[in-house]
Amino acid sequence: FPYTTLFRSAFTEHCVKRYGIAEVSGWKFEVWNEPNIAFWAGSQVEYFELFRQSVEAVKGVDQRLQVGGPSTAQLDWIPDLTRYCHENDVPIDFATTHVYPGDPQGRIFGKDHLYTFEQVIPAGLKHVKEQIAASPMPNLPLWITEWSSQNPAFIADTVANCIGLADVLAYWTFSNVFDEKGVPKGIFNDAFGLLDQWGIARPSLHTFSFLHKLGEQQLEASQGPILATRHSSGALSILLWNLIPAESQRHVVNGNPMEAGKGRFSWQGDEKTFSLRIDGWNGSGHVRISRIDAQTGTAIPCWEAMGQPKYPSATQIEQLRAAAELPQSEILSARKGNAKEFEVKLPPNGVALLEISR
Repeated sequence: FPYTTLFRSAFTEHCVKRYGIAEVSGWKFEVWNEPNIAFWAGSQVEYFELFRQSVEAVKGVDQRLQVGGPSTAQLDWIPDLTRYCHENDVPIDFATTHVYPGDPQGRIFGKDHLYTFEQVIPAGLKHVKEQIAASPMPNLPLWITEWSSQNPAFIADTVANCIGLADVLAYWTFSNVFDEKGVPKGIFNDAFGLLDQWGIARPSLHTFSFLHKLGEQQLEASQGPILATRHSSGALSILLWNLIPAESQRHVVNGNPMEAGKGRFSWQGDEKTFSLRIDGWNGSGHVRISRIDAQTGTAIPCWEAMGQPKYPSATQIEQLRAAAELPQSEILSARKGNAKEFEVKLPPNGVALLEISR
């Protein structure tokens, strides 16, 4: 590592001078990307040396700046890095790592086939939290800085089952226009992301918009695919999803970003009917429902009706953008005249958001 300390600090100094220490002290500096696989040519020992020098360079500008790692694939190296930092007096502010449900379970858990495809991420996070708790730094925050899925129901299910297991779940990635696998060619290509070419929304983006509309307080709910919340205003927001297990699908894009399937995923499986009863609610106010399914929140049907042009015209792009947007929410009718009871039907891998005003 022949660089001088001055050179190594230049980027951090630039950030602080441009944005100010009040802003940059809230940032999280991560060292490298997945050094335990093909993105790093050196050894673990060499990465730890890079981490030490990076921490010195960043914190040499200002001690308030935060640095974390090891940014590994497959939830790897966290016990090793925490031990190294403890033994060598290297400060670390948070642990970062990545996980996908298709990751080798033998490498993560020490044994293959322990969990279903849908259980791998929450089980993996619990495993890493236990590793951190047993480390010399038991209170180290955990940041998952890469995971992905194009399936709305899988996204909802994963987020719900990971509550309390990580400080952050950072989705990979926002736009599918990047060059890790080469420059994307044509619309609805196999690159993963919340947005397709030309800013066309995917169902995955809308799922996060639903999650963003949930309240600050999680409410007790029956076991199942439901996340019920209350806002500070007293309004309720309830998320429902109908996740079809991976083994029941012929084409799986539940959480493998390298098989994004042009932003599509299987809509095959059984429809699910939810019968909801809301206790402690007097029945006043409106109940609005928004949905994501095979025909809603996706531009794919519109694109197919166009003849699947690889490079749509400017007019077609505007049509696709409009087709990808969610329609106005519907007013949900009460079932059997009881304002506290509702029935919601969801197609395979569909998601619904219920918003209930006071």
